[in-house]
Amino acid sequence: MPGDRAVTIADVARVANVSRALVSFVLNGRNKDVAPATRARILQAIEELGYRPNTVARNLAKKRAGAIGIVCDMEAYQDPLDMQFLATILTRVSEMGQRVMLIPTDERQIQDVAQDHAVDGMIFLDERVSDPRIARLLEMGIPAVGSWGDHLDAALQLGIEELALHLESRGHQRVLCLCGPSEKLFIAKFKQILTDTLQEHGIADLTYYCPPDTDTDTEVETAHAIIGELRKSHAAVIVASSDKLAIDAIHALHSARLRIPDDCAITGFGDVPAAQWIQPPLTTIRAPIQAMALWTVTHVLRKAEETGMAEDRRQAMACRLIVRRSC
Repeated sequence: MPGDRAVTIADVARVANVSRALVSFVLNGRNKDVAPATRARILQAIEELGYRPNTVARNLAKKRAGAIGIVCDMEAYQDPLDMQFLATILTRVSEMGQRVMLIPTDERQIQDVAQDHAVDGMIFLDERVSDPRIARLLEMGIPAVGSWGDHLDAALQLGIEELALHLESRGHQRVLCLCGPSEKLFIAKFKQILTDTLQEHGIADLTYYCPPDTDTDTEVETAHAIIGELRKSHAAVIVASSDKLAIDAIHALHSARLRIPDDCAITGFGDVPAAQWIQPPLTTIRAPIQAMALWTVTHVLRKAEETGMAEDRRQAMACRLIVRRSC
């Protein structure tokens, strides 16, 4: 092929000795309309010529934007697990041939993007309980999903069940749970499942505390607040809804000269890389980040009526307890 121009469908059709319509059928996944031998010949021509579909033209033909919007507050999005999930989402979207538009959590900007049909769907990384933003977009015909769906409840249940057994086996009866804001859907699910599961294992003395998260708080103030709540609750174990909170608790206990796990045990959620390097290494519930990201991206694209999307991989989603020296 000439090196000064891109390979076209006409080039593929000529090499495969078929019509351009048949090449289009194969590219659009309409394989049932093409004989297997013919399809194989077309695919071979595509590979030999190095043909790459014109994404812009295909999106225009399908009346698609070819982009997925990701709604998140980047200024507040500093938890290592959140950043890991965002990076995995970006990779998955790219692998599926889509562009990404990062959208601030500002209501007006979300509505402007939706009204302009600048994206084919939106993923909310900070999904709230009964999130009205998602409901409004669905009413407008814009596919929208959160990062934590009901299908993940069972996965979370598995991890918390293992944690409850672990705490019960060590005779823990009083638990202080450090968690984020309750309006976030994941936090609400975490608290409910944790409460129910610990009660089933005879651990009913459970106190919840949400450390303040403001720009004016220093690490020393946060540490004092955590230690104050720990002493008030008389708990012998801290269960955190994120590894970041758990690591903050480890620093707080170190500053108070308390031994981990002898004076107080600590567990987290996520299993971010820092969890195994903090001293002592953190016992935590490992989140199925890869499977969660795959489900989230394929779900929003399926709602946008894309074809060829993978089926839900719910069987691959399981939160598992990783036991280390902190508990």
